[in-house]
Amino acid sequence: MAGTPLERLCAHRGVPVPAADQVLDLAPVLDMRPADLLAIAGGEIPARFMPAAPEATDLIDSMLGVDGPPIAETVALRDFARSLPRSDAGGPAGLPPLEPVTSGTAFTRLLAVRNISRRGMAYMTGSSFSTVAKAMGGGQLIAQRLDLMAAVLCLPPDDFDAMMVRAPDSPPADDWVQERVPPLWVLGELLLALAPLTLEQIQAVQTFARRRRLSPPHPSTP
Repeated sequence: MAGTPLERLCAHRGVPVPAADQVLDLAPVLDMRPADLLAIAGGEIPARFMPAAPEATDLIDSMLGVDGPPIAETVALRDFARSLPRSDAGGPAGLPPLEPVTSGTAFTRLLAVRNISRRGMAYMTGSSFSTVAKAMGGGQLIAQRLDLMAAVLCLPPDDFDAMMVRAPDSPPADDWVQERVPPLWVLGELLLALAPLTLEQIQAVQTFARRRRLSPPHPSTP
């Protein structure tokens, strides 16, 4: 596929491709997080845009489980995570520029700025590890996998489709995929809320989740 992920995204949106030192100027134009733009462009990602606790990836995977929490619980966890104080310092280290920049390397960095592992993405989207590895390697994906992964990343599906490599003649996503998109989007918002938190704060979110599961539901009022 011709062009870099950023070039294809800009062509899709009908905006000029910026110079390397002006990529972040696109953030308000495309309504996109600066960290995501830098990941897609393959530019250097400063530490302030990286997860504060990269060592928490396995913990986050365990919170998600194989099926992920129900949407009501996900909303509660997201709101609790958003309520916690956070530092603007970011992670302990940034990432150097990429060369070359491919759909696979851009996708891998979109995972990195969210503290998502290959296993976590597979869990959330119901994909095999090999399918996520294919995306990380720049391989072709069918439409339904692209839509599910886009939802977890909180990216418009058409933007994500423009950046990635769709399998030739892939049919549109099935109806069941569209039903899964809203809860996956909320799960993606939870991941974004967790990214700037410390390990101790993420553990507090995990404890909050356990307490919700253990608390009996309130009886309904007749």
